[in-house]
Amino acid sequence: MKHGSLFSGIGGIDLGFEMAGIETSWTCELDDWANGLLQKRFPNATHHRDVQEIGKDNLESVDIISGGFPCQDISTAGKGAGLDGKRSGLWFEMWRIICELQPRWVLIENVANLANKGGVRVLHDLAEAGYDAEWQVISARDVGGKHLRKRLWIVAYKRELFNSTKQRLQRHRRNSSLRIENVAKKSIQRGSSELSDASNKRLPGQLHNAKMQNRDEVGGGRTSKKTLQTRSSELSDTKSSRRRGGSSKECRDEQKGKFQQKKQKGSSIRSEVKRCNNVSTQTTSKGRTKQDIEKQNIRDGKFRIETFKILKDEPELDRVAYGLSQKVDKYNDRVKGLGNAVVPQIPYQLGKRIVTLNNLLEE
Repeated sequence: MKHGSLFSGIGGIDLGFEMAGIETSWTCELDDWANGLLQKRFPNATHHRDVQEIGKDNLESVDIISGGFPCQDISTAGKGAGLDGKRSGLWFEMWRIICELQPRWVLIENVANLANKGGVRVLHDLAEAGYDAEWQVISARDVGGKHLRKRLWIVAYKRELFNSTKQRLQRHRRNSSLRIENVAKKSIQRGSSELSDASNKRLPGQLHNAKMQNRDEVGGGRTSKKTLQTRSSELSDTKSSRRRGGSSKECRDEQKGKFQQKKQKGSSIRSEVKRCNNVSTQTTSKGRTKQDIEKQNIRDGKFRIETFKILKDEPELDRVAYGLSQKVDKYNDRVKGLGNAVVPQIPYQLGKRIVTLNNLLEE
């Protein structure tokens, strides 16, 4: 699947989509520093700058268009102009491009307050362009982050996709019900035929003889009475010997042996745990203990995507490196880019779901 990105920022949605197997064909970002970062991360994509200067004439047709249009006029920290504001009003440029390219899928991201301020208009515009939509507020904490960063995510899809999917589901249910009815009819017919055959083959005297034989097997004869008498006598002997205390010494010895075995087993387990702890606290060549490394890996595994190949080549320096000059670290650009970015793990999950549904529709 191919993907076009509007208001790309530092490429959070694009990174998540690429992890899900969706190729980014083009991006659009006005900020110089962010645009340069996109060119490094996605060298095979076409990179545009102004959303007002692109459209069907200079954009490649794609399966998905995504975008997090500016939120300054929607956020509770702003003046509350909503979609009538100069920045958040760029939604209508995104809507224009959606109408011109008509992709199968649309992914929209914005602050959670969009649900209260402008969200109804966005859904109305999508419906007018022929799209149905579903939406949900998802936080960075929902995917393992240590901060909230609540965002409203809207997944829109062409209405004919929904209609075709609905028809396929109805056909599948109808065929499944017919198969179940046929299987039920065959089983009922087979059971009735077997019952009739059994009743015809049985003779009048066979049922009485079978009952008598079962009763003898259960214990109605003389042999079973003797067996019961023998067992009762053995049980009484056992009780009397216990009362006399004849086997108490043997019982005590047996219990003592079991206790010694448990004690030895517990000491071996404690020694093994102690040995493992000593090994884990040994320092490595870099001065960090193995235990610290394991804890760090656990923390990273909860939030980072291990299989993300692009991030492996980046330096281990923190995103905001305190103490370095702004010229070296691009402090302001990094903070601005991260503040406007999304957590890639969320579009990664959404992208996986979109790919799965799209593959089902193409079968």
